[in-house]
Parts: sequence; C-alpha cells; structure tokens
Amino acid sequence: MSKELEQEARAWIEQTLNITLNAKEELLEELRSGVLLCQICKQVLGGNIRYKESNMPFVQMENISTFINFAQQVVGVPSQDMFQTADLFERRNDEQVLRAIHSFSRYAAKKYPNKVHGLGPKLADKKPRTFSPQQQRVLREGTHSLQYGSYDGPTQGSEKITFSSRRDPTGNIY
Repeated sequence: MSKELEQEARAWIEQTLNITLNAKEELLEELRSGVLLCQICKQVLGGNIRYKESNMPFVQMENISTFINFAQQVVGVPSQDMFQTADLFERRNDEQVLRAIHSFSRYAAKKYPNKVHGLGPKLADKKPRTFSPQQQRVLREGTHSLQYGSYDGPTQGSEKITFSSRRDPTGNIY
C-alpha cells in the first residue's frame, strides 16, 4: 500500500471534516466502520443518508455500502473507480480503497466546488465537437491521401531477381 496515498487521503478527510484522526492508527482501520465516510457524505456534501455507529460487523458493512451507493449515484463516481465493501471491511484491497477515496474527492470537488477540494489531477470537462452538415459530408465522402496506403516492400527489381525464359520439360529453352 502506498504511504503517500494514505497520507493524502488522511489529510483530505481531516480537512474535509475539520477533525484530527489518530495518527497512531492506520487510516483504513479508522474507516473500517464506515462512519467517517458517511459523515463526509452527510455533513459536508449534504447527503440525506442514514448511518449508525456500532461495533457490529453487519452495521459497519452497511455503512460502507451506504457510502459506496452515495458515491456512485449522487456524486457520480464510476463503478470501476470504487471499491467493494469487503475491500475495506476485510482489508482485501487497501490500494483500491485509497484510490477510490481519491477518485471520490475529485468527483465531489467537481460537483460541489465550494465545499471540498479534489486529490490528484482535476477531472476534464467535456468539449463536444459539432460539425455542419457540409463538413460531415466532406469527411464522409472524401478520402484522405494517407488512406490510400503504399507498399514499399521488396519487388523483383529491387531484389535483383531474374527469372530465366520459359523451359519445356525436356530442357529446351524457348
């Protein structure tokens, strides 16, 4: 697991929630109950979610699942950027959890720019291209010179290959 990812995520959570996390404990152990993740959704982003503080594993996994659903459905984090509940609760894939927190921060910063800042590079904005019907026709009907292709492979002339004249089976040359 990358210490740099963990330190950035820890600093982001502390700044976002305006709290100080226990420096002696691993970040993922503090997130294991899902409560901190749900607090980010509820307090900072104004999400209408319910969570419970409990030591019961089922409740903790439900909190994590609530955060994942909020991240995907409300904030818009793609499913390939998120983690599974077991990745955090059972510590199956620590790196994916940290990367998901980074991704969540970027998408949250894009959707709520005045409330949170993003970790890592800023998400790109869509810039749709529009072409007039005439431009579309020219592009569709026209052929670019690079589409013609060329063949600069070996030929009989370049390889200095000479073939003799025709012969018949008896060995006579015509």
